[in-house]
Amino acid sequence: MYDYPANIITALKDFPRVSLLSQKTPLEKLHNLTNFLSKDENNSTNFFIKRDDLTSLAMGGNKTRPLEFILGEALSKECDQIIITGAVQSNYCRSAAAASAKLGLGCHIQLENRVLDMDSTYHKNGNVLLYKLFGAKISYFPEGENENAADSSLLEISKYYKSIGKKPYIINLSPEHDPIGALGYVDGIKEIIIQCKNQNLKIDGIITASGTASTQAGILTGLALENLKIPVFGICVRRNKYDQKKRIKKVIGKLLKILHSNISIKDEDIHTDDRWLGKGYGIMSPEVLDAINLLAKTDGILTDPTYSGKSIAGLIELTRQNNFEPNSNILYLHTGGHPNIFAYESLLNTSS
Repeated sequence: MYDYPANIITALKDFPRVSLLSQKTPLEKLHNLTNFLSKDENNSTNFFIKRDDLTSLAMGGNKTRPLEFILGEALSKECDQIIITGAVQSNYCRSAAAASAKLGLGCHIQLENRVLDMDSTYHKNGNVLLYKLFGAKISYFPEGENENAADSSLLEISKYYKSIGKKPYIINLSPEHDPIGALGYVDGIKEIIIQCKNQNLKIDGIITASGTASTQAGILTGLALENLKIPVFGICVRRNKYDQKKRIKKVIGKLLKILHSNISIKDEDIHTDDRWLGKGYGIMSPEVLDAINLLAKTDGILTDPTYSGKSIAGLIELTRQNNFEPNSNILYLHTGGHPNIFAYESLLNTSS
C-alpha cells in the first residue's frame, strides 16, 4: 500500500530534537460520524481521525510535534529561556510552557488580544489558567493582528533576559523566519504512513485546521518527499484563503530550503478554504457550534471553537457537498485545543 518513509527519515536525521511524544497517537475510524453522514446524505465516504489531540503533553494538541524540533534547536544552542507570542487562548503557548517546564527551561508568554469582547472566563480559564500552572511569566501586547510588531516586541523582551544572565530562544510566529516547527509534521506524515501501512489503509484526502501554516506546510512537504499525491484541505482559522495560501507557499519554500530539498510543490496542490472562518480568529459561528456538538455526540470526541471545531465543520460540509469520490477514505487530523472549550463556556452553553 505504502512504502516505508525512508526519505523523510533521511531528511530529518540531522536536526536536533527533544522527545515530547511518549507514543504514537491513534489513527482510527470515525464509525459513527461515517454512518451519520452516509445516512443523512446517502454518502459513502469513510472518515478516519489522527488523534493529535492526544499527544501526551499538557492536554495534547498538534503543537507538541513542532516543539520537539524547536526546543531541540534551543537546547543545541544552550538556551535556557523560551519566549513566545500568541493569542490569549493559544494552544501553542500552553504547549510551549509545559514543554519548557518538562525540560527545565524558563518560559515567557506574550499574549495578544486577537478576540475582542470576550468575557472574564475567556481571559482567566482554559489555556490562561494552564500557563500559570506551568510557571510561565505572562506579558501583554496591545495589537492582535500585527505579527511583525509582536515579533519585534519579543526581541525587546529577550534583551531583559540577556541582562539577567539568561540565554533566550525566541519562538516567532511570522513566516519570515525559518519554519523549524514545520519539521514536526514532516515527521508526522512518517507516522501516518507507517500506521496506514500497518492497517492496510489507503488515504484519499487529509483535512486539517490551517492557522500558522506550519502544520499544512509540513504535511504537504512530507507527502512530497515520499511522492504521495494525497490532497490536503486546509480549513482557514485566522485569515482568508488567498492570504493563507500565500503564507503556506512561503513556509514551504523556506522549509524546503532548510531541508536542502529540490522537490517542488505546485500552487494547485495547496488547498485552502475559508468558508468556516466566520467573522475571524477565535469567533465561533453557528455552523461551528453545530459541528462541535455533532462530533461530541456521534463519537465522543471534543473539538474547540478556534481550531478543530472549524476544521470539523469543514469536513462535514465538504462531505454534504459531495466533494469526495465515492468510497474514499478521508483522514481528519485533529489538532487539539481542548482547554479552549472551557474558555468559551458561556457560548457553548447555548447548545442543546
